[in-house]
Amino acid sequence: LFGKDGTSLKDVPLKEISVHAEVHHLVADVTCKLTYKNDSKDLVETQFVFPIDADAAVYHFEAEINKKRIVAKCRERLEASFMECFLNTL
Repeated sequence: LFGKDGTSLKDVPLKEISVHAEVHHLVADVTCKLTYKNDSKDLVETQFVFPIDADAAVYHFEAEINKKRIVAKCRERLEASFMECFLNTL
């Protein structure tokens, strides 16, 4: 996780990763669960950046922060900016 302006404000440690994948012919459906924990007492404003291959597609993205579920509204690559795709919330 990175600071809002792209710089690292404070490390937010990755505590756990789980991956589930199903392959159907030439298509893989992959679910990743990444668990981060802010160990400091300070609030941290962050930006989540997931590295993805140019030929891959994201069809669903959701996050849970302090028991609040955030579901992204993804659009065609040319239609949406990075921020619109990953930061549209409920």
